[in-house]
Amino acid sequence: MKIQKLKIGFFTDTYTPQINGVVSSIESFRLELERQGHDVYVFAPKMKPEPKESSRIIRFRAFKFIFQPEYYVSVPFTRQIIKKFWKQEHDIVHTHTPFSLGNLGYYYSAVKKVPLVSTYHTLYPEYVKAYILQGKVLTPNMVKKLSAIFHNRCDLTIAPSDKIKTLLKSYGVRSPIGSLPTGINLDNFKNPGKNNFREKYKISANDKVLLYVGRVAREKNIDFLINAFKINFEKFQNIKFIIAGDGPHKKDLKALTNKLGLDKQIIFTGYLNKTEVVKAYYSSDIFVFASSTKSSYCLST
Repeated sequence: MKIQKLKIGFFTDTYTPQINGVVSSIESFRLELERQGHDVYVFAPKMKPEPKESSRIIRFRAFKFIFQPEYYVSVPFTRQIIKKFWKQEHDIVHTHTPFSLGNLGYYYSAVKKVPLVSTYHTLYPEYVKAYILQGKVLTPNMVKKLSAIFHNRCDLTIAPSDKIKTLLKSYGVRSPIGSLPTGINLDNFKNPGKNNFREKYKISANDKVLLYVGRVAREKNIDFLINAFKINFEKFQNIKFIIAGDGPHKKDLKALTNKLGLDKQIIFTGYLNKTEVVKAYYSSDIFVFASSTKSSYCLST
């Protein structure tokens, strides 16, 4: 059966060159939709360094988010919208945020009368507790209500798991919700090539390796993993903990590691490219993850 070619607009407040789970998910779906013959346009904030990219990536002026400077808040209501943006014609709007560019996507869908789809990537009630004045001004319940208001405007909400689908219903979302986990390209894991990962980080063949892959940020709850590792290390000496990734909480976690006397057992690799991430998985025994805000509960590379 021939599939109708669609022009789809992705609206997101985080995109390349940033590295995080939301960006990985967006890119995964974008590439697959384009493989099927659809045209995908991404509307995202400008950030430095500005990457060279396709004309289908449209950037909006943005400023750093005061509570988390590695993220940007777009200023979508500018001349650029009047002169260029509203001339775009899309068959579907797909938002990946309920905030600035997500609201722009909503207004576009309402004015142009095209379907509005939105993916709920992050557990925002937990996120505000971690970053925005401990959730004392903008409270988790307020965020739940705001999430429900936005997603009740959508023709379809995509939840990355059945658990999140249930949570969204508890927030008050009454519009249709479907579960669609972010996929993993298994081809990336078929042939890792020569694997010198353990040798590179001086990990012996007898060591059991625990692995965390992701952003090194407060909401990922990595300090909990480090403290849990400390308890296990007191019982089992031949274990190592690999923290693969980077982020604003790395300095604090290194200080905690030093305080607990685990400098030789816990290894911070920094950002790894996809090839090195695959080697890290092949070289490890247990994957560990304790994030309080990741909505999909799945691995992303």
